[in-house]
Amino acid sequence: MSKNKDYPEVTKLLDEAINIIDKISAFISRIEPNKKVERGILFQLYQNTVLLREKIVEARMKSLSMNAKE
Repeated sequence: MSKNKDYPEVTKLLDEAINIIDKISAFISRIEPNKKVERGILFQLYQNTVLLREKIVEARMKSLSMNAKE
């Protein structure tokens, strides 16, 4: 297996994804049982979920690109 310059890039994307998961967890922890969820929290959850998906797709594409080069 050869060294590939894309490994640090994939790791960076995965680190960003982990940070987004932490943000989502923080928003979820603010939701109180049996109370209406504020629109702002719902929007933040949606926005961060979309961003998380983008990071995962980007990391996947980099990974596939790395495999194709080997």
